[in-house]
Amino acid sequence: MATKESIESTSISSTAIGRSVVMHLSTIVKVFLVVVLVSLSFYGGVLYGTSDSNSPSNIASNTINHRFAVGLVVYINPKSITITNEENTYTKTFAISKKTIFSINGTKANASQIRAGYRVLIRESRSDPSKAGVVIANTSFSG
Repeated sequence: MATKESIESTSISSTAIGRSVVMHLSTIVKVFLVVVLVSLSFYGGVLYGTSDSNSPSNIASNTINHRFAVGLVVYINPKSITITNEENTYTKTFAISKKTIFSINGTKANASQIRAGYRVLIRESRSDPSKAGVVIANTSFSG
């Protein structure tokens, strides 16, 4: 015959087990949600990186059939940018259009922020190789 004390201890231990199971389930659900959120964030970042093929962050993945020029800025105005190599053995001038994208040290910029002496990488426009499609400046390595 079960006494009142044995019944109470049985109900307390089953309640503790139930709480333990609920706590484990809530931990599992939290971990699952974190994994889902991290996965969605990663996927969203991948989509964002490929959403604009002219964005400076996406330039490395679009090197096939596109020409690049690297050099120091000699002259820049709202209509064109001229660069030279370090030995000053050649210069090349690119037209600047409304679609030209500028970046300085990884931050979006405009043509008026690019200065003579900045080291730049210029990707030619897809539609016209005489136009600059993307101009990426790195002031840390300027001449």
